[in-house]
Order: sequence, then C-alpha cells, then structure tokens
Amino acid sequence: LDVGNYNVPQEDGNNMLGSIGYNYEKLYSVTGQNNSPQKVFWINTTQEWLHLAADIEKMELQQCVNSSLCLPQRPKLVVGLKAATANIFVDNAAYRNFLYHTFGVSSSDM
Repeated sequence: LDVGNYNVPQEDGNNMLGSIGYNYEKLYSVTGQNNSPQKVFWINTTQEWLHLAADIEKMELQQCVNSSLCLPQRPKLVVGLKAATANIFVDNAAYRNFLYHTFGVSSSDM
C-alpha cells in the first residue's frame, strides 16, 4: 500500500508516511533440538489448539462488564479466521478492508 497514492491533490503529493508492508517471521521448532529458523508468513496452529478453541467457541460472553460499561453488541468467539499483528494501532476501516480482502485477515492486534 503506497500511502502517497491517496494524497489530496490526488497522486501528486509528497507523503512522508512511506508505505505499509509485511514481513516474514522466523519460526523455530519447539522440539528442543538445535534447528534453523524457517521463514513463514502464516503460522499454523495444532489440532490440539483447534480442539481447545472449538470448546471455548461455545462460551457465551457477557456484553457488559458492569451496569455502566457495555459493548454495543454481544461478543462471540469465532474459530478458523486469520489474525495479524502490527507495531502500530490500526483503527482505519479502509485498511481493515484491505487486510481482509488481500490476506483474509479478520482482526489485527497491536
């Protein structure tokens, strides 16, 4: 995503924000043996974790923490979606849609 392409006036501004990209992560085996890292884009989970997630997916979460602090909708746990992490706070609907349509990412944390 080249941020400069979305300047006003369109496409001819000098935007110092640069661009937004992604990195491959280095994943080490958990066997305890010496090993070389693998470069990965997605980290897959184990069947054990999926079974645990399926069990907690059935939990009903509370909409309110107390009488004065409530979410607009009742939250729910969803298993099987992709998530991402970032070193910045992302609260931008257009970027959220870009992540979903490009990578299938349903949530991003900081």
